[in-house]
Amino acid sequence: VSGARVARVADAICLHLRVEVPTSLGTEAHLVHAGAGLDVVGRRVHELSGNVRAAVLERHPRGDVVDVLVRAFREERRLHPAARVGRWMALGFSHFIRHNPLDG
Repeated sequence: VSGARVARVADAICLHLRVEVPTSLGTEAHLVHAGAGLDVVGRRVHELSGNVRAAVLERHPRGDVVDVLVRAFREERRLHPAARVGRWMALGFSHFIRHNPLDG
């Protein structure tokens, strides 16, 4: 794996917590952001057909992902209350995790 590819992946991981990640910041970053948003809070889920959602969830059940995410985000808030995730949790982000349409 090239150093440039490693840098793009590292940037994607760092950038995915932003509210928006345009493709101008990198295709990888844009796609990681979109995937995480869908997975964590159901962002843009309405753009997927019911058949696509059902097929993906059948192949990749979500299990206890909601509880795992909420626990991890709460711990992050405890450790770093002024960081992005800490601030999101203070504003009620766990509500959006718990009400993800993928889990409904």
